Amino acid sequence: MIRAPRTQHGAAGHATLRVGLAAPREYAMRLDESTLIGSGANAEVYAYGDGRALKLFRERSPFHANEMLAARAAAEAGLPTPRVWGDDLIEVDDREGIVFDRVDGITMHQHVEENPDDAKASGRALAELHARMHACDGRGLHSLRWGLMQSIPRARALGPETQDAVVSILYSLPEEPSMCHNDLHPLNVLRVGDSWVIIDWAGGLRGNRLAGHARSWLLSRYWMDTLGSSAPHTWRRFWCAYLDTYRELAPVASEELRAWQTVIVAVGVTWDKTVPDPETRVEFVEASLAGRSHRWLSDGERE
Repeated sequence: MIRAPRTQHGAAGHATLRVGLAAPREYAMRLDESTLIGSGANAEVYAYGDGRALKLFRERSPFHANEMLAARAAAEAGLPTPRVWGDDLIEVDDREGIVFDRVDGITMHQHVEENPDDAKASGRALAELHARMHACDGRGLHSLRWGLMQSIPRARALGPETQDAVVSILYSLPEEPSMCHNDLHPLNVLRVGDSWVIIDWAGGLRGNRLAGHARSWLLSRYWMDTLGSSAPHTWRRFWCAYLDTYRELAPVASEELRAWQTVIVAVGVTWDKTVPDPETRVEFVEASLAGRSHRWLSDGERE
């Protein structure tokens, strides 16, 4: 059920925003069900004047300022992503928000579900976006290595010895200044006309491109087990096309990729709190550290 924001007086109904940093002065912005564009787990999106949209977060978080920073950097680097308006987060009824250019379209996930014959082409498109992104200079963004270091100790299901081993691997891997999204998947790419647009830069950081690729590889495992389970062959073709195309455009060293996969799966134990089988992630990390095989690394990645 969609609930309207609360007013400053605490009454349910609508919120009126007058002259925020990003708001044109002639507008008194009404935020209620009549201007609601979409609603997700972490935010609601409202129409915000001519050609703009307000992403209004449900809870306060330091990630919101990071999303604004990363989204602005991505747009300035020429990536296909909505432009950010204003210099700071805005507030509506004690909720933080970001104003973007408005883009209307369906997600890549919905497009593939409705057009299964486009699965391979869409997977290639995701890889092309990812390789293009990783070619961008991410200096000015916060450090991905630092974010991973902060997350590993919170993955308590791994145990202290396994955590220490993962930290050692992370320290051994090279840093790079690539722009990384760290959550690039078919729900965070929109089909707008004949083009694809990247959204949701909350995890946008500066780091090694193989960390970003390993993150999408991990999400591919999740996709085929859950969100894509109703059409497994379609999503298998999609993700195989993504993996093959990315590695053609940006060749990877298998040993270094395996090391990044180990780190990213370990961090995913705490990053992805809603996964149905965190035990599989723990098993993968332990197998990787021990040099054992695991079904996630089988040739089953390919069609």
